Amino acid sequence: MSKYGIANKKPFKRNARDFYPTPYEAVLPLLPYLDKGTIFTEPCAGDYRLSEHLIKHNHVCENAFDIEPQDSRVICKNALDIKQAKMFITNPPFYSGILYPMIDHLRSIAPTWLLLPSDKAYNKTFGQFMNYCSNMIAVGRVRWIEGSKMASTDNFAWYKFENNKTKTTFNARGEK
Repeated sequence: MSKYGIANKKPFKRNARDFYPTPYEAVLPLLPYLDKGTIFTEPCAGDYRLSEHLIKHNHVCENAFDIEPQDSRVICKNALDIKQAKMFITNPPFYSGILYPMIDHLRSIAPTWLLLPSDKAYNKTFGQFMNYCSNMIAVGRVRWIEGSKMASTDNFAWYKFENNKTKTTFNARGEK
């Protein structure tokens, strides 16, 4: 603890490109918000794990892309080069230099669900994107490393970005 009562986060060795496959438990809170048989594109598919989780629940992945595919079902393509989709669902890189242009681009094409740290919603530089956020669903702490006994020190949420500018407020469960 610091002298201000704020917990100090311990640094840890990060994976290359901050690649952390999406755990199944992180997908479960999103499922009630998807229509039956949702057709989606995953723009940051990595090893296709998030798509597999959604497919288990009868959703349809029409395209999976990544700049460094880790699975043969994923096509090598930058998210900023995608031209069409019915809906996007992904666990994107959190680095603002990549994330911010990606949010602008994807939401201009189709509704976009992104798994992000919950704290982003309260970050001053991220505030511009909250005008396009129509839903925020709490996930909680995520165990990113398979087999690890430790969960992340951050809480996460699914954010739904759309091209309209309707502002919505949410309770702790992400409900309007």
